[in-house]
Amino acid sequence: MAKILVIDDAKFTRTMLKKMLVEFGHETIEAENGREGLEKITSEEPDLVLTDILMPEMEGTELLALLRETNMDVKVIVISANIQDTVKDQCMNLGVSEFFGKPPDKEKLKNAIEGLLNKGGQG
Repeated sequence: MAKILVIDDAKFTRTMLKKMLVEFGHETIEAENGREGLEKITSEEPDLVLTDILMPEMEGTELLALLRETNMDVKVIVISANIQDTVKDQCMNLGVSEFFGKPPDKEKLKNAIEGLLNKGGQG
């Protein structure tokens, strides 16, 4: 079982993702925006982060840039309604492991999570 942080300003999305993650056998933590997410990454040390891009206070791309700047070793999957190639490329350049549109395909998400968690220290 892994500890997975879900960062999204939409409660519905957090609830949907948490339900999937629990079904996959993982523990979940929630954050409503990038700023709260960063605090939880520091305090809770999750094994994996699922984050949205468009959020109040701190967007997902700002969070990704901060994680990269501070060399925080955490694997990140982006799940966003904004699926433009430029946004996807920006996220991948900031070290994101996977990028899914909303809502994510359950089996593809499960496979991506298992693949990342089984990789060990790579992020």
